[in-house]
Amino acid sequence: MKDKSKRHITVRISNADKETLRYAAASKGMSLSAYVLSAAVERAADDLEKERKLTLSQDGWNQIMDLLENPPKASQALATLMKA
Repeated sequence: MKDKSKRHITVRISNADKETLRYAAASKGMSLSAYVLSAAVERAADDLEKERKLTLSQDGWNQIMDLLENPPKASQALATLMKA
């Protein structure tokens, strides 16, 4: 059975920031809590996606492509291992 209870977090913010968030939430027809949660989850997903991506320089990309197009010959030890 899934836990359907709600959890709370507490965030301390300035009155000005709270009013900005409240206004933005209202402009989307959302409650303040729903707006903040939605924005936070979206940002977390974006941050995690960036962590999962591998970024290569053009030189790194060229090296990988060269190795794929011209793979090195297997060493004798690797050939022996593959036969086992």
